Amino acid sequence: MNKEYVENWSNKLKKYWFIKDIDNVVSLFKNTYFYQKTPFMKPYTTFEEIVK
Repeated sequence: MNKEYVENWSNKLKKYWFIKDIDNVVSLFKNTYFYQKTPFMKPYTTFEEIVK
């Protein structure tokens, strides 16, 4: 992962979020194996959990 990748990913997330394109927002997490909003919540460990 490099700076260019992170900037590109972040810009896509921002764009999709503002236009309310949920399918594309979710697609950005397709290769994510661990997602946690806060340190106090149980982490999501599958793509299906993240989609919910």
